[in-house]
Amino acid sequence: MMAVVATTATTTLLLLGRASATTASVLRPRRPSLLPAFLPPFPLTTTAIRGVRSRPGPALGGSLANSIRLAWVKVLGSALAEEVDPGEVEGTDLRVLKYPDPRLRASNAEITDFGPEVAALAKDMFKVMYAMNGVGLAAPQVGVNQRLMVFNPMGDKVKWLNEVVLCNPVIVERSGKTEVAEEGCLSFPGMAGDVERSLVIKVTFQNAKGKTVTKKFRDWEARIFQHEYDHLDGVVYIDRLLPESKEKVQPVLDKLVADFGPGGALPEQQPLRSCKTTPASCLFFMLSRVLALARCPAAATGFLTTRLALCPHPIIRAASSATTAMRYETLAIDKGKADAPGVVFIKMNRPQKRNAMNSKFWGECKAAFEALGEDGDVRAIVLMGEGKVFTSGLDLSDIGIDLMGGGGDGVDVARQALKIKKHVTRMQDAFNAIEKIPQPVIAAIHGACIGGGVDLIAACDIRLASAETVFSIKEVDIGLAADLGTLQRLPRITGNESLLRELAFTGRNFNCTEGQLLGLFSRVLPSPTETIAAATALAVEIANKSPVAVTGTKVNLLYSRDHASVQDGLNHMTTWNMSALQSEDIGRAVQGAITKEVPTYSKL
Repeated sequence: MMAVVATTATTTLLLLGRASATTASVLRPRRPSLLPAFLPPFPLTTTAIRGVRSRPGPALGGSLANSIRLAWVKVLGSALAEEVDPGEVEGTDLRVLKYPDPRLRASNAEITDFGPEVAALAKDMFKVMYAMNGVGLAAPQVGVNQRLMVFNPMGDKVKWLNEVVLCNPVIVERSGKTEVAEEGCLSFPGMAGDVERSLVIKVTFQNAKGKTVTKKFRDWEARIFQHEYDHLDGVVYIDRLLPESKEKVQPVLDKLVADFGPGGALPEQQPLRSCKTTPASCLFFMLSRVLALARCPAAATGFLTTRLALCPHPIIRAASSATTAMRYETLAIDKGKADAPGVVFIKMNRPQKRNAMNSKFWGECKAAFEALGEDGDVRAIVLMGEGKVFTSGLDLSDIGIDLMGGGGDGVDVARQALKIKKHVTRMQDAFNAIEKIPQPVIAAIHGACIGGGVDLIAACDIRLASAETVFSIKEVDIGLAADLGTLQRLPRITGNESLLRELAFTGRNFNCTEGQLLGLFSRVLPSPTETIAAATALAVEIANKSPVAVTGTKVNLLYSRDHASVQDGLNHMTTWNMSALQSEDIGRAVQGAITKEVPTYSKL
């Protein structure tokens, strides 16, 4: 949500009708019909309203332009409206998310289907925007992670002819001239700061019907667009704040994080302030504040998370890695799609390397799945690959030479063996995390799934494949036995051990026909698009079931797989259901069956 912020000064206080000379108000710009056409609607360059301090300024420059604008501020006092949070907006369920909600930093999918739902979503977004006295709104701000934004530079629903709907926008050209303005955003209530933006930009986008448009935006419209465009890239406006503004808003940011509680998506790099204290004194301060907030665990956790991440001392800042949300290099995580509630999409995201698994991947894979496993809002996960293939397996160029064929002369064999053990265990733990989390993981496989990719899908609960996919248990061709789960899990998954051994001994490619004969996946779909659609539909169906029942099913399936005796499995099931049968979900499921309505279940 984009808005221009004005700080009222004593000289304009009476004219604008504000209550306090120190109040910062978020303004909704409107251009009454009597405003001269040569003046930009807003921002206004004055000492009283810190709308824009330009470098250089708009078309009119110098004190004359400022004097004219200040005169018009006096006329426009009644046209300035404070930004508000209206709560629920009539006619829509959309609500603006507040920082640090993870959906504000999630990746956002391009819109490919320009059906009536796109126009309906845009209409609802305008309703929310106008209700909040805003001039722009991006879909991620209302929990819809798609590349869609709307804006009206007038900020007035009566002036609906000025409304713009932009799908999949791309900036193709920027002017060299920039200006600085003090921006506000409803996802960051109670704060504002200076942001530098280009004065003119050229963009291409699709409208709500899918028609491609090329357009130039200038001055005020360019600023609105750039603010909302950042949201589509997972960038929020505090990431753009000038250094002096970052320092000023830090207390407000700390409070927002504390109010949100654990699980927020913080920036990977926050501004580090100078600090003359010792690490010990910093820790003492943090712990004292946590004790002071002991009655509110969420606030205490949020405060500690933020302070750890912002501390100038590296030794303390390193401790924040376990509590701050990770930004992944090898994975892209898409959470909170409106059409797939409770479903998270994870993409292996190295398409230029055919999604080969490098050293960074193992730690990120384990961390990502463990974090999602702890998230009660997540009911099912779809795993896929970005680009032409699912994965080409291990990135051999990224594995240390000392782990491939020994460490050379003079290296103690025992120590080298322990080093290799540690490395292999780390890789195994990444795939073990997939199997251990309570939510079902569905692999949507396309293109190619080679070597370590087979280990990966073996750890998933369900596998769907696109018809063109080529598979290979490739490790034997590089002089080793598959060591990340293929040889341990596939004999329990598949029903054709003879074919499995043939494929493992030879390392040859096999197609989906042999894969189905092996029993490797549930279904083969005609294309990658249909494979992902089928995986999504299946995940949504699972997400609508009782999470207690789904988790219990997964846990007991794994237990029975790893224990030879049927009776052992039954005993474990009995112990599990001693508590699970007391779940509220059973009553809700029965009621849903009677009323023919889909029941709603609480998160775990």
